[in-house]
Amino acid sequence: MLNKVIYILTLVVFTSSCGSFKKLPEGAPEGLKEKQLKEKMMAAQNKFDQLQITGNGRFESKDFSQSFKFEIRLLNDSLIWVDLADPILGIKVARAWITKDSVAMTQKINREYFTGKPSELKEQIGLNFGFYELQAILSANLLYGWESDYEQQYIPKHYQLVNTNFEQNRQQMELQLYPSNFKPYQHFVKLPNEGYQFEIKNIDFVEKGEQLFYPKQIEINYRSSEKAFLKLTIKKVQKNNPSIKFPFRIPSSYAPMR
Repeated sequence: MLNKVIYILTLVVFTSSCGSFKKLPEGAPEGLKEKQLKEKMMAAQNKFDQLQITGNGRFESKDFSQSFKFEIRLLNDSLIWVDLADPILGIKVARAWITKDSVAMTQKINREYFTGKPSELKEQIGLNFGFYELQAILSANLLYGWESDYEQQYIPKHYQLVNTNFEQNRQQMELQLYPSNFKPYQHFVKLPNEGYQFEIKNIDFVEKGEQLFYPKQIEINYRSSEKAFLKLTIKKVQKNNPSIKFPFRIPSSYAPMR
């Protein structure tokens, strides 16, 4: 009788401790406790002082589409420098200098420039992202901290986190992680009161150097009153290059953008 009681108690304890992993959907990754998952996804962040990214891009909206070559340079928490060129001829066409407090852009073809606040950038590119959001996207890191107020869900192929404080923040967020490296596969953010939502996908992470994993492709789908799509196909990524520079100037002959 005593052995039977011990057996039953052991079974109950085991079932209680593992219950959240019992009914995983087919194709879901192995079960992880919340603390373990948080530790792994935070440890997987790309850490850098400077980051240099080159590749080809494509932007599409209702009234405009354009392919381009790009070079992006990041100075962590300080500066995002962007240089765009013609995809065939390689002729420089635009350059941008983005900090936490200001934005400056030059457009070589029309000989125009723009200066203003990051919040004003939406009118120029149709994407409502702040400095830290852009930095997270371009460094292939977590878009938000995910420190609390979320629940863990299991879906085929990925771990998924969903925020639980929607009523308080009026912001719906979902995050999917690759189980192989705990890097973000997809961010989904919807702000009904602000009238926009966006989805970011990081396709196929590969190792680009010591403690640096970066996707082969970044895709941004943005929806507000209009739709916009941006695809960045990555060719080269380098971090902490000691010779990196961030040149920028506005020629005196350029006129303000209309």
